[in-house]
Amino acid sequence: MSETTVTLSREELIVILSVTELGTILGLVPEPIEGITAEQEAYGQICAERALRARGLAFITPENQLAFHKEMLPLVIACARAVKTVVISQTATASGQTRQLYLHQHQNAWVIHAKPEPVIHNLTQYEDAEELASLVMAFCGWADRQADGGEERPFTIPSPLLKQIQTQLQNEAADAAMQTLTQVTDEDNANQLARHLASPRIVTVIQQIEAAGDDSVALQSWTISDDGTTLWLFNDNEEKPELIDIQTTSYQAVLSLLHGCIS
Repeated sequence: MSETTVTLSREELIVILSVTELGTILGLVPEPIEGITAEQEAYGQICAERALRARGLAFITPENQLAFHKEMLPLVIACARAVKTVVISQTATASGQTRQLYLHQHQNAWVIHAKPEPVIHNLTQYEDAEELASLVMAFCGWADRQADGGEERPFTIPSPLLKQIQTQLQNEAADAAMQTLTQVTDEDNANQLARHLASPRIVTVIQQIEAAGDDSVALQSWTISDDGTTLWLFNDNEEKPELIDIQTTSYQAVLSLLHGCIS
């Protein structure tokens, strides 16, 4: 079960990050209201500090310093100092609407960073990996859904060629797209993928960012395309990054992938 949860405004989060000198975190966006002056921003942060104190999330020490609730602060620290971060980005192709979820691992726990609104940040700590994976599946709309990927018939395609096919389909040039696809796979695979790419879809990108030492990071990325019936998995070829590995997949396989990310 979740241990601690807190909801912060953008300005409250900026105050905490500034006072603790943590810098910034993924998902903290610039002020969305145009025309806000520096003075207005500063006043907003004064109001945010008072709001944190009013809600019992911050207090003034005897030394007249601003300090923060001992159970709330570790959630923010986890977002800023994570050893591993998993970013879930989901886009509806029909509307172009995108939403994101951030998972940060720090010490022995994970913190989910959700944004119900662009300037509202909900931070929740979890220690149970099974519960965490279930929450991500629910966020992506995959909870309690069953989809058999059928026989997995993977193939590889150069990244520029895949972009060319997507452009052809957007321009309603299905015959040209099929001709391009049959250069790299059989006609059955080509038909299935062309039909899928031409359909309204939810495209989910899972990115795993992990500290690799020497101030470097290791990045892995998977793209899952869901038309409501079939899931397709796209990921960079391990040996040749300019190539994309493609195959149909299942919700169970995606759940296993998530478990691998948060293990």
